Amino acid sequence: MASKNIQEALNHLYPKKHNIEIIDFMNTINKTLSKTIEKLYFKSLKYKPNLYHSLYKHFDKPWKVKFLNVLSSPLIISKIKKLLKEKNPDLIISTYPIWNFLISNIWEKKNKHANFATVITDSTFVHQIWLNPKANFYFVPDKDTKETLLHNHIPSSTIHDFGFPINLNFTQKINKQEIFAKHKLNPRIKTGLLIMNSIPKKDSIKFIENITTSDLPIQLIIITGKNAALKKEISKVKYKIKVVTLGWTNKVWQYMKAVDFVITKAGGATVAESIAAQKPIIINQVIMGQEEGNLELIKNHHLGKLIHDDPTEKINPTIKFILKHLQSYNKNLKKHSKPDASLKIAQFIDSQLS
Repeated sequence: MASKNIQEALNHLYPKKHNIEIIDFMNTINKTLSKTIEKLYFKSLKYKPNLYHSLYKHFDKPWKVKFLNVLSSPLIISKIKKLLKEKNPDLIISTYPIWNFLISNIWEKKNKHANFATVITDSTFVHQIWLNPKANFYFVPDKDTKETLLHNHIPSSTIHDFGFPINLNFTQKINKQEIFAKHKLNPRIKTGLLIMNSIPKKDSIKFIENITTSDLPIQLIIITGKNAALKKEISKVKYKIKVVTLGWTNKVWQYMKAVDFVITKAGGATVAESIAAQKPIIINQVIMGQEEGNLELIKNHHLGKLIHDDPTEKINPTIKFILKHLQSYNKNLKKHSKPDASLKIAQFIDSQLS
């Protein structure tokens, strides 16, 4: 979570200096509405991805974003005012853009010295919902995103290319030998990290089988997250290659830094973490619209390969290609790696509040 990483960076650099509070705005306004929207979001991605993509593109206009905010204001404006009056913040930092226009507009009227910052977590193709004319600062993940903002007439002085605010652990070194010994992995064999996502279980198993039954000279770490059923299913199988299966873990950063390549979806955080760890990325799933810019970043700067259109068939030749050109990928990734992004954002925020 971008907000949590910024909070941790501020607390790390300036203990007890700032009172930082993370507020789930939707949940604060209306818990029932928040849960309903969340359910609709995930169901639309799973069952109606084309509809979601169409709606995402349809509302990619400044006037439509303002219209949505104005339309919903009678339902939430009193709660926004109450919240802002109660908290009276010196700076509002938004990582969730839906109500940016409405919140910043109200806050500016209440406080002439109000400061509003937006943390953009989508790369390259930036939806208009992120672009708030009243924002004092924009924190962007990369130069490509900065160029997009400049193209949308956002003043250069307000744009800060510090990187995606990832976990502070990515600035730390790891003991690869210790990690591999713990899981009985061979340090001389190339190793991949497969982070499972919302792909149906049947397709996930087929995808894994395709990798593990090939002649690829690799070993694999699979993280299934909170999907206990998938972990159980994978763990039953005896594979041709060495496979380590993990459920939810807060040590993803360690595994990501220990392996040679990462297979994952095109989410902003995971892509940024892979780049920070300097590991080539193989994208096997994407949310069209929302994550397309992350694909563009990977493609334009040769940071990995995209196989989301046919992952099961393309995965093995893609792994072979990545391993063959590993040195070239590592060189490109080093140029774009920003493991200290959260710290840089925290330093800038402190300079504005001091």
